[in-house]
Amino acid sequence: MGILKDVQCKTAKSEHKDVFLADGGGLYLRVRPGGGTKKAWLYRFKSLTGSGSRWFEIGTYPDLSLAKARSLAAELLVKRRAGIDPIEERKAVEAADAAKKADAQASATAAKAKAAARLSVSSLLDRWQADYLARHRKDGGAEIQRSFAKDVLPAIGAVAADDVSRGMVASILDGVVRRGSPVIANYLLADMRQMFEFARARQVIEVNPCAGLRKADFGGSKVERDRVLSETEIRELVARIPGARLQKRTEAAIWLMLATGCRVGEISQAKWSAIDLGGRVWTIPAEVAKNGKEHKIYLSAFAVKWFEVLGPAAGCSHWVFPAVSKSKLGEHVCVKSFAKQIGDRQRESSPMQNRTQAAASLKLSGGDWTPHDLRRTAATLAGELGTPPYVIERMLNHQQRNPLERIYQRQSLEAEQREGWRVLGERLDILTCGMSNVVTITRCA
Repeated sequence: MGILKDVQCKTAKSEHKDVFLADGGGLYLRVRPGGGTKKAWLYRFKSLTGSGSRWFEIGTYPDLSLAKARSLAAELLVKRRAGIDPIEERKAVEAADAAKKADAQASATAAKAKAAARLSVSSLLDRWQADYLARHRKDGGAEIQRSFAKDVLPAIGAVAADDVSRGMVASILDGVVRRGSPVIANYLLADMRQMFEFARARQVIEVNPCAGLRKADFGGSKVERDRVLSETEIRELVARIPGARLQKRTEAAIWLMLATGCRVGEISQAKWSAIDLGGRVWTIPAEVAKNGKEHKIYLSAFAVKWFEVLGPAAGCSHWVFPAVSKSKLGEHVCVKSFAKQIGDRQRESSPMQNRTQAAASLKLSGGDWTPHDLRRTAATLAGELGTPPYVIERMLNHQQRNPLERIYQRQSLEAEQREGWRVLGERLDILTCGMSNVVTITRCA
């Protein structure tokens, strides 16, 4: 029978140091200084390995009553007589619990990994977009999302990525080729291969289903275009534009692409704040340039003239080519707009619904042409007029192929570029003024 009473346990206090109230049989109530501190039940016993005593906390008062504390102390006494150290026993139990928890966490992690491996193709696309495309594609993956929504997701969007077979991918690509879009099939194969490789690297899938598929099996190897408009065709273009029913700003875009060698995406996203007509400099920012590097184009008088034509058409917009659709107010014109307008006017077949009726109006004697062919034509004309190839490379903002040149040759060649743009502009001025008896004379170095 213990010697403590409930009232003693309840009223026990300490002013300055811990007080230990003995109940007998190794049971103590420890009272710490301060009224808000809980009182603890301790069991005191001799160490099995030494001569000292050990203290084992079995609970707190009043959560653990005096009667229950005595009962637990009696159980511990029985264990002690059996040679069991309660402190070591508790450590063993805690270690076992920790091991069980670790096993449970490992199982949960494995289950989570397994669930991730069963991502659907649609979910995989979302993950790829968030973890890769958003940071590595200028459009944040918008074009890939669009093309996959059209051709991939309807076919395999709900299929687990790990279940996609090479045959499924081939079937999608064959369908794109059958509808007459082999180039799109090539792009789609490249994008799907990259997405599934992203998944394989993260153990979402074991094997890339695009492995073994080649562009040659579907759209065919990409043939590098070499289309260049001749001077005769440039004169043809001058004659054909009035009947093509083009907006004046689209006509301006055509001549500016010829006069500057810029890409259609760069002219579409041009801002007035980046154009200094007085200093004759157009600065294409890094986020717009294809190679991610800021580029300066030194404008000829011919180019300045066409920018001045665009001024009134732009109104108060900060874009040189603002969007005209009410739903796109405040944005620039779609980067595909000029290509569509030019392509529509070279169709031999009946005009497409809700598109221009001026079919074939921009068809030239040398065959179909695209906005990018204007860039190639500008470079070719500059070369014929005597501009050195290394200067033309700078004018076009091409990445230098030799890594040593990229690192050590930092000169801007501004004077040489200005001269290259100047002579090109003068030549275009002559070709577009209606004179037909002019012959190009190539400058000698």
